Amino acid sequence: MVRFIEKIAYIAERPPAGNEHVDHFSAADFDPEQVREYRAIVLRFNKNSRDIIAKIKGNPDSIIYCKPLFLEKDDPGEMPAYDKESLDDIFSGQDIYSYCQGEKEYIDKVNSRIAEMQASETTHLSSSYDLALKVIRYLYSREMPLKPVRFHKSIYGYLYPAVDIFFPNNSYQEFILVDFLKNKNLIDGEFIDKIHLCNHCHSAYINFRETCPACSSADINEEDLIHHFSCGYMGPDSDFADSQGMVCPKCKHLLKHLGVDYDRPSEVFICNQCSNILQEPAVHTLCIHCGKPSIPENLFHLKLYNYHLTALGISSAISGVIYSIQEEYAKNLDFIDLSHFKAIVELEIERIGKYGKSKSSVVVFMINNYIDVMAYYGKKVTQLSQELARQVESLIEVPHAIAHQNDERLLFFLAELGKNDSDVIMKKLISNLNNIISENINLPLEFSYHVYEITGRESFDTILQTG
Repeated sequence: MVRFIEKIAYIAERPPAGNEHVDHFSAADFDPEQVREYRAIVLRFNKNSRDIIAKIKGNPDSIIYCKPLFLEKDDPGEMPAYDKESLDDIFSGQDIYSYCQGEKEYIDKVNSRIAEMQASETTHLSSSYDLALKVIRYLYSREMPLKPVRFHKSIYGYLYPAVDIFFPNNSYQEFILVDFLKNKNLIDGEFIDKIHLCNHCHSAYINFRETCPACSSADINEEDLIHHFSCGYMGPDSDFADSQGMVCPKCKHLLKHLGVDYDRPSEVFICNQCSNILQEPAVHTLCIHCGKPSIPENLFHLKLYNYHLTALGISSAISGVIYSIQEEYAKNLDFIDLSHFKAIVELEIERIGKYGKSKSSVVVFMINNYIDVMAYYGKKVTQLSQELARQVESLIEVPHAIAHQNDERLLFFLAELGKNDSDVIMKKLISNLNNIISENINLPLEFSYHVYEITGRESFDTILQTG
């Protein structure tokens, strides 16, 4: 059981006025372990404040990195929204202990949630799990969403402050981590915005330019297209420019009245570099950050969401374990990479399309209530994966390949088995799993599958979409 002393840790260059409820720690040589037992931290703003915040958030102990953290600053209004999101609050002009007493209900609530969290002893296959656990525990301790914030100093234009604090120097890894949380069903959210990023460096600072298709120069001008009725000549406005007014370059007649002598049917663009005349310019992009050109179709599109923890995310935050059935499968089943699985299936599609003398199938096997099961049972996924592996090895004797599309979906390639034979195997597999698993857990697992018999006329992506 976590117990906190009834004192506030104050990190500053100078100690505060005497108060027995506040202990001072030097900002110059601050060690987060020093404040582990304190009920809250107040940091005095200085040029190194962000480094100190990063040091606190970077500590592996949830009691430290989730601890209530307030910033004392002479002018709180100067602090951007980005920094506010990584703090619990900012205040000024108040006695430190008196301020924290005013926040007592909030501090006690956060600390009670920290106390619920179990020590994490699980070793995952990837360091992404450790950072993911930090993020979801921080969100859980505050009952707060994970939301993007516009920030002009970031080359991406947006940041997720609760994640960014773990990645110095504008790292794109924070967005990869957010995707990791989403793919593991730990968070879910509502769409906020879509941004266009450079396909070379991921910067959002992109200049969209209209250019000449012939020479790619951006030095083009837009002009009205003039149509002279009497002789039929049509050309840009500049062709008709003359000291007398508008003179047709073909018949040399003076054009006086719009709608009588001429009209302006449309606009054209003229390249000042190669004199090319065009109806529609090309659109190219130039990244301000890395200086590399591209076209809009090749830009990277990133969707931003306002996320909240799912039931599985809350369960994982409390237990200290991010349950991943993929990890358990990998320990017990002979998996291949999805790209290799795709290559195998595409070769079989080509073979059957060419010779048509045999049948093979791809099966998409799904756990429909995966999130509910993981949130409820957690570590029992080990039993599920072991039993699934045993049943697969005993039932599927034909040459086969197995890959995981995500935590909820397994893909089977069954060589020389058509739809009917594959159906028999999958029904038997689900029946055996339900009989064995139901003896040990109460929440029923909901399995389903789809068999796609290869005809030689489909694509791998079509098979996945059908499943």
